[in-house]
Amino acid sequence: MRSISEVASAVTKGDLTRTIRVEAKGELEALKDTINQMIANLKGTTLRNHEQDWLKSNLAKFAQMLQGQRDRNAVANKVLSELAELVNARYGAFYILEQPELSDEPKLKLFAGYAQRSRKLIDQEFSLSEGLVGQCATDKERIRLANVPNEYLQISSGIGNAAPIDLVILPVLFENNVKAVIELASFENFSDTHIDFWIS
Repeated sequence: MRSISEVASAVTKGDLTRTIRVEAKGELEALKDTINQMIANLKGTTLRNHEQDWLKSNLAKFAQMLQGQRDRNAVANKVLSELAELVNARYGAFYILEQPELSDEPKLKLFAGYAQRSRKLIDQEFSLSEGLVGQCATDKERIRLANVPNEYLQISSGIGNAAPIDLVILPVLFENNVKAVIELASFENFSDTHIDFWIS
């Protein structure tokens, strides 16, 4: 009973890290199991609330950041830099869809990079449906590659380089028309909250 009381008291103070681990039988065992389940449910609810707060605050931050911006290069660099930091991406590229003349085919042109080693090492432009970047623009759907092959891309720092394990390519839509495509890669798996943020 003392252990159950201590854990219950800790939970009322907001500590959801503890569980009741003592051996019990009968009604005490049922009470122990109920309290442990309650703690697990509270943890889940708290995490979901925290993730929703994260989504709302960051969506508001990006909306505010883009208000009144006219310079495409500045916008592309700012969005890519902020987004990469927000989701722990360690590489990024921002392609803007350009349609120079009515007779010319639209092209996705590289406007900004995040932690790119050299622009010579990545494609500067894509036609629609060309490569994954062009396909993302055509389909207006996110493309995600988990377990990226080592030879696919290397992310570098001053002390070394390594391949990312997760890569996502995102269409940027306005009134259901593709305006740009963002490519991000990370040494960690992107979380479900990050995915929800991109969908929003």
